[in-house]
Amino acid sequence: MKTTSAVIKLQLWKSKTLSGGTNPIVIVVRWNGEQKTKSTGYSTTKRYWDDKNESVKKGYPNFAAINANILDLKNKVMAKKLEYEKNNEPYSASMLIESLSLNVNASGLDFLSISNKIITENKLTHSSAQNYYTTYNALKEYFNRDFLITELDSDTLISFAKSLDLKHSTIKSYFARIKAVLNYANAHKIATINIDKANEWLTKHIKPAYKHRALSEDDIIRLKVYYWDEMDKSDIMNRRSKAFIMSLFMFCYYCNGIAPIDAIQLKTDNVMFDGINYIITTRRNKTAMPIRIVLKKSVYNGSQILEMFLPTAHLRNGYIFPFLCNNEHTLVPNDTPKQIHYTMSSLYRYARMRLDEVSKELDIPKFSLYTARHTAASIMLKNKVPIGQIASAMARSVSRIEVYLDTLATDQALSDISTML
Repeated sequence: MKTTSAVIKLQLWKSKTLSGGTNPIVIVVRWNGEQKTKSTGYSTTKRYWDDKNESVKKGYPNFAAINANILDLKNKVMAKKLEYEKNNEPYSASMLIESLSLNVNASGLDFLSISNKIITENKLTHSSAQNYYTTYNALKEYFNRDFLITELDSDTLISFAKSLDLKHSTIKSYFARIKAVLNYANAHKIATINIDKANEWLTKHIKPAYKHRALSEDDIIRLKVYYWDEMDKSDIMNRRSKAFIMSLFMFCYYCNGIAPIDAIQLKTDNVMFDGINYIITTRRNKTAMPIRIVLKKSVYNGSQILEMFLPTAHLRNGYIFPFLCNNEHTLVPNDTPKQIHYTMSSLYRYARMRLDEVSKELDIPKFSLYTARHTAASIMLKNKVPIGQIASAMARSVSRIEVYLDTLATDQALSDISTML
């Protein structure tokens, strides 16, 4: 029977199975012997698809949201058809299907929009934000199309990981971003997605290339003796020197394990001296959480390292450490998040070489700048500092879903912690 108007339907593409075992939901337009199909960006299983009502059956995850969005897409095509017919304009199935600008972002179930919410709400840096975008692009390439977070089940994620010819550390980075997005969706009741199976597979098969390990108390004591009593500090203002790298490592350790990227951005404006203590206030570069460090003025601790650099900070635009800017201003100040990201890469490269020299000289395990953070945390735990105070002192999360501690340790507690280190 010949129709007098285009037929527009929602159908399940049953002959195509996605990696997660679901089938894509498509919009089909038939008119004048021509048939055109376009994916809605959603999928479900054959069991949960209702052919008669062109909808996902109750019981499938987020069925109501999916139905609302695919119906909206169908209505857009219907509206375009009626517009052509009302104006007596000829049209084809291709024109109708191409007029549909599919925007999965409108569903709220897409990876990119949730990533942007995480980036905005947590005030993430350029480098941290870029990790989300890189992960999104890798997933999009895997699907060969845009996708929804509801498609990121365990089997799909395992298949995705197996398809990546990349370093294990990169795959771990991708999964960290994926888990952050799915945790956000779960916490905000956008979707409920369980990837325990993928997490188990990841733990078993994907190992990081380098693992940050805390140094033992004996090793850190040896480093202290080496730094304070044995090491030549004459070239401490040379950012590639062993003296500078070790000074930065020890400062990070003494300052409750402050992250290196946060330490090198400290300026004189971040430091106050009350006659007894140096009080450092700033924010965590990665999460924007507040950092407050209290260093009692003394010898052989973080305050003494601070005093090595403070007198010349005015020559460096206020920077305490001569890394982003030096005394001679031969280094252009690297103030933007992107510049800092690239500059940190060179810092870690220099640091690895210099610290490897130290570990070989002292016959202790290899360590990195970031080991200072792990070691500080380990020693605080061993000395039975309450976990809440450790989290507060280190400006770090105490849960896996980015719910941060809101009770801050007192200045006395912070001073006690730094003295302990």
